[in-house]
Amino acid sequence: MKKITLVFIIGITMSLYGQDSLPDNYPKNEIKLNALYTLLGLPEITYERSLNRFSSFGASIFYSASRNTNVGLGVFPFYRWYFGPKKPVCGFFLEGNAGIYTQYLTHYSGNPTMYSLISKEEIQGGLGIGLGGKFEVHKVWTAEILGGLGRNFLHKDNLNDNEVYPRFGITIGRRF
Repeated sequence: MKKITLVFIIGITMSLYGQDSLPDNYPKNEIKLNALYTLLGLPEITYERSLNRFSSFGASIFYSASRNTNVGLGVFPFYRWYFGPKKPVCGFFLEGNAGIYTQYLTHYSGNPTMYSLISKEEIQGGLGIGLGGKFEVHKVWTAEILGGLGRNFLHKDNLNDNEVYPRFGITIGRRF
């Protein structure tokens, strides 16, 4: 009787695990371009890899092409959990991310009668969350809306450091 019960439990467990996996011919990789950041002079490219129907991980990389911003280069690795999707890796999602980026900071140095401005590039980093939705537009094309914030944990000794970094975008992607 114990053997029959064990075989039955293993069979149920294996069939439940099969429900989470992606279909065999479903594309697991995706490359995206953040159109909103690109319009702001910060072109951002994202790679996302699907783990199963409900989760994925990836990284976003941006570079400041505009000189009217104080950020330089940034990398944002992330993990996403999709909830309530009818299609695999689509629908609304919750994102956890880590931000590592460079920022040009201006420091005032000196005494009250004479001071100087010192600008330098510093590495910033922190953790954040985001909320958004990904929608399949056509078989391999996707559209995505994302909004979120992160908390910067590095270099807090200066008053003009940013304590919060934004994580938002309107992206268009292609699965392969």
